[in-house]
Amino acid sequence: MKSVAKRYGLRINKYQDERSDLTKSAKVAAKLLKVGCIANVKKYLDERGIVYKETDIWFRLLVLHAYHAGAGNVHCVINSLNPSKGGVDLFLQIWQTTCGGFKNESQNYSQIALASLINFDELVQQDGDTVYLVQGDKYLKKYHRKGLKPWQAYEALTNCLRHYEQDFIDDMISYEYFIKRVNAIRKEYTFIASAITNSDKEIALRKYPASEEHVNSLAFELTKRQRYEDAVKILKLNLDMNPNSPVIQDSLERALRLSGAKGSMRPVTSKSSNISRKSTKGKE
Repeated sequence: MKSVAKRYGLRINKYQDERSDLTKSAKVAAKLLKVGCIANVKKYLDERGIVYKETDIWFRLLVLHAYHAGAGNVHCVINSLNPSKGGVDLFLQIWQTTCGGFKNESQNYSQIALASLINFDELVQQDGDTVYLVQGDKYLKKYHRKGLKPWQAYEALTNCLRHYEQDFIDDMISYEYFIKRVNAIRKEYTFIASAITNSDKEIALRKYPASEEHVNSLAFELTKRQRYEDAVKILKLNLDMNPNSPVIQDSLERALRLSGAKGSMRPVTSKSSNISRKSTKGKE
């Protein structure tokens, strides 16, 4: 929640919300778990003389409930149930008990966490390695130039790019990693083009991202996820590719405002003014 995030040092204002920064929010979440959740759950159980180990699954789930609903609401549930021991039986009761702000959504929280762990484990087991949570890497690993006709290779690489694009949007990979992979695949496109007739080479060698609209759509998806800095990077790339586009200029200035990078707007705006002046001069 906003108040908790600010208390633990995250910046939240009209320009940025660091809760959407995975690294920063994870550090704050870990601090909250240690200081506000684990410590309080231990205190409540010690008050009742309930034996526990911090590695017990029921203890960990109780900590998750304290993280989600607040330690005070978990204390309310424990007082309501008045348990003499912990374990699975206690959790079966917690899942069916409401108290204070601990209601249906709070009851379901640890069940959702368990389901997520099961889903994550199944996903990892599909390939046997967490690296393949990056789907682009998964499909690129399967790609082998040998045995594929040029157009088959082209389609396979295009499929890799689509997955890398989604990986980037989902924040599974950084902008730098995304561009690195795009450049590597474009080099492979160049090799494929050497085996394609001249009339088809233009298709194989076309740039990626393919169009101004394509890049803008990427930036839009990033902005929806409050990934303003990455949106700025991708829009600057688009402006380099299409320097005379007022649409990109407007999108970039908006992303810069949202990112809070006020100082970065001036040179971009100046460039836009130059474009406008040139357009006006041409019409005269």
